Amino acid sequence: MRRFEPSADPHVCLHGDVHAKNGILAGNRVALVDLDKVCLGEPAADLGSYLSLLRYEHLIGGLGAATERTRAAAFLTGYARRRPLPTPRALGWHTAAALLAEQATRVVRQIRPAALARLDLLLGDASRLLLESDGA
Repeated sequence: MRRFEPSADPHVCLHGDVHAKNGILAGNRVALVDLDKVCLGEPAADLGSYLSLLRYEHLIGGLGAATERTRAAAFLTGYARRRPLPTPRALGWHTAAALLAEQATRVVRQIRPAALARLDLLLGDASRLLLESDGA
């Protein structure tokens, strides 16, 4: 595993629990709810968290590969309209970290049998992301 290296990006306001149920779509705007984990941090943290959720849903069979890619691209495109995207290295690291710290731990803690059966895929994907982000 690679050691975390803070990016040069200035810290931003992070939601801390990004997923579809914590957003309310109103026309062409989104309002966020469930703000108990709001903090300052690296922009890639929330982005990686959401990307890890999409990846998790794909790995357990709840989302097709094309849908995962489409949603990830739309999410990052929307973000890029507001501010520059973090580096691929930072995105890869934070996505891998969220796969481990959020998705994998939730699978074990909440005893999700279908996901436990694919835990090796989840952990392998986190490792792959770290290796790929090293080359980014």
